[in-house]
Amino acid sequence: MLSHGIPLPNPQDVHESTDIISSIPGTGRRVVGLPNDIVVKYGSNVDLDEAKSISFVVKNISIPVPMVRGSYEHDSMKYIFLTRLTGTPLSECLHSMSSDEYDIISQEMGALLSELRALRVEEFECCSYIGSVGFGEVKDKMLRAGRNERGPFLTEKALHSNICQRWEDARSWGNPKPNHYIEVIRRMYAENNNHEIVFTHADLHPSNILVNEGHISGIVDWQDAGWYPEYWEYVTIMNRCTGYWDTLWPLKIDKFLKPHDYMRLIDSPIHSKLS
Repeated sequence: MLSHGIPLPNPQDVHESTDIISSIPGTGRRVVGLPNDIVVKYGSNVDLDEAKSISFVVKNISIPVPMVRGSYEHDSMKYIFLTRLTGTPLSECLHSMSSDEYDIISQEMGALLSELRALRVEEFECCSYIGSVGFGEVKDKMLRAGRNERGPFLTEKALHSNICQRWEDARSWGNPKPNHYIEVIRRMYAENNNHEIVFTHADLHPSNILVNEGHISGIVDWQDAGWYPEYWEYVTIMNRCTGYWDTLWPLKIDKFLKPHDYMRLIDSPIHSKLS
């Protein structure tokens, strides 16, 4: 287990760490700190492809993200070793920030996302598609439950069709919506199948945005990242505002991301059932 010729910490060292950075019950993932400013994300539900996304971002843009030091799998557990970034999760700061501090964070988010979204799939991949780096499947949580067909998708229409099929599958899980409801959703999707495909983090929950001394110091958790329709980032970040509607955060999002409220209207009921 080497990274650039340097031995990686073994699983026992990882599991014995008492520096718990993140541990969310039910996710199958945990993040802990190790000596030498290393953090490790590990668990049975960790996707080692996240290392590919992080390496892609590090190589092509200047957004502050952790560097990948290595990864491996052992006894059905997967481990990704990363450099440690300085900062506190934005989620811990939102309720105490001033309006001016919100403005600074919004401006910096705008600059970071403009750089990220300027990447175009045709410049880096074999063809235009919706999926993860290297012509991989879609990693977003909406496509994790149910059927195994997760792309990559060559068209937005194919992606939307897959999502609608998952909604139909969800009826066997107790989905209370009538059958004709999905036909309306299909029509709404059909009217909106021509978005640009841009590189997307796809999980900009405030806990994944680090701040230090009032400025953004890093973006973490790139497990869902990849090439998505341009509306995807806005819809996912708005869907992850639960618990923050009593702050200025939801009102500041349109300062750094173009709103796609019609797509959010389509997505929200499906997202709540599938994610």
